[in-house]
Amino acid sequence: MQSTNQETFTETLVEAFIEVQSQDKKTREKESAKRKLETRRAIEDYMEAKRMKSDLEDYYFD
Repeated sequence: MQSTNQETFTETLVEAFIEVQSQDKKTREKESAKRKLETRRAIEDYMEAKRMKSDLEDYYFD
């Protein structure tokens, strides 16, 4: 009887550990995706500003 309780406890503990690891992995993946998106947007903003500056240089303003 005591062996069954110990096995159940061990199984529950292992399942909880796996759940925490899974959640940690999902959190890291979300953070990584967020950083990549922020980087991509920064690059797009830079390229847009560079293009606009180049376009403005084509015009002569009095």
